[in-house]
Amino acid sequence: MNFRLFTFLVSFHFISFVAMSQTAADFVGIFVSSQTGIQLSINQQNGLFKGEFTAQNQRYGCEATLVKGGLSGVYFDTGRKIGFTLVKNSGEYILTTEGVNIPMKRTATSSQATAQSSAPTASAPSSSAAKSNGQRLSDAFLGYAFNAPSGWQMQQNNGGYAFGRGDQQVAITVSPHNYNSLADLKKDTQGVQDANSNTYLNARVDPYSDSGAWVFFNGTIQGKPFTIATISLISPHGGGINISCVAPASLYNDALTNTLRSIANTVVFSKPQTSALAEQWKAKLKGKELLYLNTANGMSDKFSIHLCSTGQFTKKEDTSYSSQTFSDNFNYAGRSGDQGRWDVTTQGATPVLVLRANDGKVFQYQITLRQASNELGLNGRRYFVRASQNCQ
Repeated sequence: MNFRLFTFLVSFHFISFVAMSQTAADFVGIFVSSQTGIQLSINQQNGLFKGEFTAQNQRYGCEATLVKGGLSGVYFDTGRKIGFTLVKNSGEYILTTEGVNIPMKRTATSSQATAQSSAPTASAPSSSAAKSNGQRLSDAFLGYAFNAPSGWQMQQNNGGYAFGRGDQQVAITVSPHNYNSLADLKKDTQGVQDANSNTYLNARVDPYSDSGAWVFFNGTIQGKPFTIATISLISPHGGGINISCVAPASLYNDALTNTLRSIANTVVFSKPQTSALAEQWKAKLKGKELLYLNTANGMSDKFSIHLCSTGQFTKKEDTSYSSQTFSDNFNYAGRSGDQGRWDVTTQGATPVLVLRANDGKVFQYQITLRQASNELGLNGRRYFVRASQNCQ
């Protein structure tokens, strides 16, 4: 598990200190987790244990004291103090923080051995870092490529990918976003408090790398405990991708965290490509409004997309419902919208309208011709084409 995931003080009830006595010498040296790549080097100075953690190409200073059964201390991450314990039980070492237990192996009895090694730079993964060895997938028109998780079934949708397994309770997704900086990402990351769907999620953003961040949502979705973990990477060409895992809280574990990291370690960004077909459609759509109308069974939908020649778009959705029967008298009206930049790419010989919203969402619509000259299809739906009044 990525060590930067741990941002709360340790919960001691997840592990009990053993009654057998331990000596200070038992907790001096180098301790390594083969599962996560975390390394702890520590020595004793005047009764206080000091050292550092190395994880995900970063180093974190730490200090601890000897208590019954092991060490109890904190490490320092950008001004925060985050608790941890290290105990020895029947010859086995366990590192615990945020209620997560990580087996550790002591590889040296002196921390001085760490002087022989140096941590890799944060901008590039270590050559020994785990990398997914699944199918290589890429989107040249959005400008990214990655290795799929090995052994997972894949579905492609809206410019992204979804991966599942037989139990269908855990999903991994890789999808584009439109954030151009980590600051924009952090500003827009907020919790969810929705009584109508009984969904309550707390949000947290933690460091991952110079061009990426961990984003966590923990709480309930429709009343059931869930965890959503995401590595969000920023492309040097603008935008980027989110590598996410959605799982019931009871099923989320270190293996899933490592799967996300193994995918992230294979990501390569490139400058988005274009084509003559895409440029033709961009010329056709500049300054146009694309309008979808549908009324059936008391439900009325109106979707409009304004594509301005400046490259900006405005997307509006209006939905209303009216029912007046002997047993039902109900009216509803809802409105939502997005703004951002638009573009046209191609998937093979198919043009695709891409909307990159300011809040990071990315929408994709396959464009098809229809018989009427003032109509076109977006993902199979009929849209009317007319001059936009919003782009004047």
